Amino acid sequence: RSPRWRELGIAAVQVTIDPVFALKLGDAELEHGCFDVPAAFDRYVLANGNVTLNLAGRGGAEGRTRRAGDRYGTVRVDGGEPLRQWFANTGASNAVLLVRIQDRLRLALDWAHGRGSDAGRDTGRLTLMSSD
Repeated sequence: RSPRWRELGIAAVQVTIDPVFALKLGDAELEHGCFDVPAAFDRYVLANGNVTLNLAGRGGAEGRTRRAGDRYGTVRVDGGEPLRQWFANTGASNAVLLVRIQDRLRLALDWAHGRGSDAGRDTGRLTLMSSD
């Protein structure tokens, strides 16, 4: 039996939602310009290779991913000096970022609470958080 929406003549719509996770900046991230991808999200990111980081208010920067050498083996994103400067210019320890995984090679970073270039204005962005 077909679903009721087909009987009503409603077309199917496919919706794609990019995975998004919150990143709390610590001293290590600020100092080194890198961060770890949570284990629940690392399957969406290239494990070893070059990625593009889209930094809110700044544009793109090249980054590199690799499996972290820690006991968890999660993916670490190293944005080098450009990411370190972006963190330093617009962030502070304990600030919260939203990292949206656009695809395996592109990650977009933005401030969760209107910091940086978006401070004080409504950006009209809708963010969905996932815990899987």
